[in-house]
Amino acid sequence: MTVKTVGLGAVAFLAAISMFVASSGHAYAHYVYELGMMYQTSEDCVDGYSEVSHGNWNKGYSKTTVGAKFNYNGSFCAEAFYRPAGYLKNRARFQFQAAPGIANCRDTGDIYNTTKSAMLTVTQHWSTNCGSWNYRTELTGLMLNGSWKGGVLSSGFHWLNG
Repeated sequence: MTVKTVGLGAVAFLAAISMFVASSGHAYAHYVYELGMMYQTSEDCVDGYSEVSHGNWNKGYSKTTVGAKFNYNGSFCAEAFYRPAGYLKNRARFQFQAAPGIANCRDTGDIYNTTKSAMLTVTQHWSTNCGSWNYRTELTGLMLNGSWKGGVLSSGFHWLNG
C-alpha cells in the first residue's frame, strides 16, 4: 500500500485557493451527486459516482467514475481490483426531466480504460444542453471479470438554463 503525504506548504496553498474560490461569489459552483455500490458478490464489487453541475457557460458538466474492488468473504468491498486495459467501461448520459419522464440530451458513448487500473473517471463539459430543465448524469459502469458486471447510477437533478 502506498501512502501519499502532503507537505504543510501545500496544505497552506490549498487552503488559500479554497478561500479564494469560496469568496469569489461564483453562483455556478453547486453540484449534485450520488455514489454507491452498483454490483456486489462474495468475490467482487463495482461501485460508482455520478455528478451533474452547471459546468462552463451554465450548459452542464458531468463526472462519472466506475471502480472495481475485491470483496472479502461477502462482508465489504475495500481493496482496489486492478483490471487490464479494456476491462472497465464508463458511459455518461446527460439527461433532463421532461413530461412524462426522462429524456437523453447528450451521451459520451462507451469509454474504456486504456491502461491497467481499478478506476475509470470520465468528465465532460457539455457545450450545449437541451433547454431549461432539471438535468442529471446517468452512469453505466461495468467491469469485466469473466463477464461484464456493474450497473446504473444516476446523480440527483439540478436545474440548468438553456
